[in-house]
Amino acid sequence: MPQTPLSAPDEYAQLADLITSIARELRGLMTGVVPLTPQQVKVLRRVEQHPGDTPSEVADAVGIQRSNLSAALRVLEGEGLVERMSATENRREAHLWPTQQAAEELATLHAAWSAALRPLVGERTRELDATVEFLTHLNDSLADGRHRVG
Repeated sequence: MPQTPLSAPDEYAQLADLITSIARELRGLMTGVVPLTPQQVKVLRRVEQHPGDTPSEVADAVGIQRSNLSAALRVLEGEGLVERMSATENRREAHLWPTQQAAEELATLHAAWSAALRPLVGERTRELDATVEFLTHLNDSLADGRHRVG
């Protein structure tokens, strides 16, 4: 039985496909750093960008359940990437802080990514600036829920 050819994806689907493919390739460059799941990376990024947030604030911001956040934090704390500190004497409310090791891991990762991408971009830095600005907009829009329909 002949198969019906697949329709070509539109530009939006192509963009998503390319982002996914590039992310997979970049994950392959993550040697020499603590291996983390995408959810753990999301939590760590939030803690790095908003040091001192409470676990509830982090869970709400990254859109995960408290139990999933607890599991991610156990790994991140166990790897020495996040510290939980009490802001008050009664120790009821903990706040999350990235560690120096987290900064070092991130610096190692960024250096590997830069070394891999710099020769590929070459002289096209104006396009790179526009691309980074555009992808930042997409990331922020997706993160704050503007992508949800209905």
